[in-house]
Amino acid sequence: MRGRIETLEKEIAFYRKRCRAQKARITRHPQQIERAVTQAVQKHTDESRTFCLKENGVYPPAIRSMTRELSSLGVPAGSVGAVVHVVGEALGKEIVGKLDARTVRRCDREGGIYADIQIADAMNQAAGITISGDGTTHRHRNYESKNITAIAANGEHEDLFLGIDSAPSHTSDEQLRGWMLRLEAIANAWNATPAGRRNPIDPRTFAAKFTGMHTDHAEDQKKLCRLVEEYKTACAREIRGKNMILEMPSDEVLALLWTKTHETITALGGHENWQLLSDEERERHHKEMLKSLHRELGDRGFALLSSEDQQKETQFVWVGCSMHKELNAVKGGNTAMVGYWVISGIPGPRKLMNRDNAAAAAEPGPSAAKLRAIETSIGGAIKATSLAGAVFNHKDDKKGQQDTFRWFFAASELLVHLPLYKELLALVKDKKDSRALNHMEQNLWDALHDAPTLQELSVLALYSQSISHPYLRRIRSPNVKDMNALHLGLLHHQVITHCEAIIENPYLLVSETVSHETGAMDGQPWERPEVVYKIQLMSAELPHLKPLLVAFFQGALQTWRRFSAEYAVGGKIASLTASQRKLSWMHPTNDRNEGALGTLRVDMRASPNGTLSMHNAKAKYKKNKTGLYIKQVGNADLDKHVRQTARQQDQSGLEAARKKEGIEHDRVEVQKKRDKDTQKRQAKEAIMLMEVITDRVRINKMTRAELDTQIKRLRLTDPKIPRAKDMPRRAERLKAVLEAVKRYEAEVLRQQSSSSAGIESPIEQENVSGEGLEDEDEMDDC
Repeated sequence: MRGRIETLEKEIAFYRKRCRAQKARITRHPQQIERAVTQAVQKHTDESRTFCLKENGVYPPAIRSMTRELSSLGVPAGSVGAVVHVVGEALGKEIVGKLDARTVRRCDREGGIYADIQIADAMNQAAGITISGDGTTHRHRNYESKNITAIAANGEHEDLFLGIDSAPSHTSDEQLRGWMLRLEAIANAWNATPAGRRNPIDPRTFAAKFTGMHTDHAEDQKKLCRLVEEYKTACAREIRGKNMILEMPSDEVLALLWTKTHETITALGGHENWQLLSDEERERHHKEMLKSLHRELGDRGFALLSSEDQQKETQFVWVGCSMHKELNAVKGGNTAMVGYWVISGIPGPRKLMNRDNAAAAAEPGPSAAKLRAIETSIGGAIKATSLAGAVFNHKDDKKGQQDTFRWFFAASELLVHLPLYKELLALVKDKKDSRALNHMEQNLWDALHDAPTLQELSVLALYSQSISHPYLRRIRSPNVKDMNALHLGLLHHQVITHCEAIIENPYLLVSETVSHETGAMDGQPWERPEVVYKIQLMSAELPHLKPLLVAFFQGALQTWRRFSAEYAVGGKIASLTASQRKLSWMHPTNDRNEGALGTLRVDMRASPNGTLSMHNAKAKYKKNKTGLYIKQVGNADLDKHVRQTARQQDQSGLEAARKKEGIEHDRVEVQKKRDKDTQKRQAKEAIMLMEVITDRVRINKMTRAELDTQIKRLRLTDPKIPRAKDMPRRAERLKAVLEAVKRYEAEVLRQQSSSSAGIESPIEQENVSGEGLEDEDEMDDC
């Protein structure tokens, strides 16, 4: 019993102790809850104040996108990380991790890869594609800019920048090769993606969709347009033929392949010669055979199409840049205006010589240098405006008076504020310690005080108010993005008509009752009415204004007709229907390419160590708004592929390969020139060994070819004898040879006399040095 009591007492003590512990725990529970809540809040606060740039050791797509956007906004690669930290600090965030320059450049390269995928996708879905391009040189290297407009079946269009490529030369063939390589690179970028592996694209399908081309008016660009059109046709036929083979029965395909293969082997000399070829050569012949087969079948399939379908497949038009039209029209007008002074016999504008020509012209007495200085120097309105730009807005900020120009004149014009310009130049002179204008400033001073120059300036101003500004208002209107260059035929007809009207009646611009309703091409108010009023006030000082105006408009009219020939009645553009014009939509100007090339030059000056591939990646991402495209189509598989491709490109040495290609081209060109020099030297040495015939009887019996040979030999030591190509008749050549032989004999006699006195004759000097030998081109023309 006692044991039982002790047990119960122990249990009671245990439970009492447990109850006290539970009461103590209950007492502490509110504090524990409060402490847990405080810790949770603190943890959440700490986490919200911290932002990690990486997830599992990798920069996530959002961070890479942010990096590309900052780079496209002009933040240097080395400063993107610092910018992110500064912004994070301002937002109360602690940024964990860093973005170094290498990571930023890698993200930029990924943006370029995405841009190529975007371009391929847009071109693949387009119903028509128009292309444009332009070129420039930088440090003796050729660069070609390329843009396209992808046009949907409903007429909606999207502009896409393809990048800038360096080219060994600026020939039309090399430019076509550049387009082909660029299209192939874009197709390869798409085909390497997961979607591209499922649905690959043939780069020839891009060219087959070309419906138009926009360039400047240079002859090499017109030739390029013809080459592109031929390439488009070839691609369309080959694709059609390839698709026809896929639809043929297998036995018919095998028969065609056997026949074509047999023809190829026979053309190479038979089966034995075929076996002697390497695997690469046989593969090349096999591809050429398939290409020929596709083209042959494509031509057959094209012939079976309706005329409407044929026209749709072959649609391709060229249009020239409207800004180049206007620029060349002004040049043509100025040439005619300058010619007016010569034709009329009236003293023209004062020549504004550069420093060297001015010094040569000031030399006493006649001389060849003095004559050349006078002949090569020009004056007039164009030269005066160029000088004004150089003086008041020099491209070098440390030269010229552009700051003084801003302060003193604001937006003054030469004619409107002529007295102020004169006052400014006087102020510039008096500010100098020497109290003298420099040579350029003095030339501008002279031009502003020269009556003929002021008359030419007046003509330029009137032309700008009558033609230039109305024309530019049309091609650069607020709705220019929706303006199709193919719809500008009527505008150019209006320009030509108005030029004819001014030529017929110059009083539309120079009378006291002149009005914008009849003077301006579009009948709208003058762009600068004060210019027109100023010229009216100066009319008494401008005696030749009317004939100069007529001459200028005549020259401009001829140029407008020549440079707007693509809009001629009955031409390609005029024959297009409304739907066809939508399918060949093009911008009125070539600004996109010219701007891209200008941006490249600025970028190269700002970042001389930058690469062309990196510049293209950033430019394509920004211009094409690739960031929006990534948000639409981006996924984990595509992101992974782009990152891998970017790493491969970083390791591939793209820039080194590009530079190596340029160097190899230079070596080839230099070797060609050296070989040509060697051929010229050998040809001249061979001519030196020819005998000079002095027998008059033999000379009189010579044929034209024999006379040409003698002329070549005699010209080595006698520069007085004309070239054979300058003497079309035999009698002229015979006379020249006889006279040259007489001089040669006299020189030989002097040589003999000099030899006895120990003096080397000129003939011996010529024979030793080889100088005075005519060029290979001249010898070919003989």
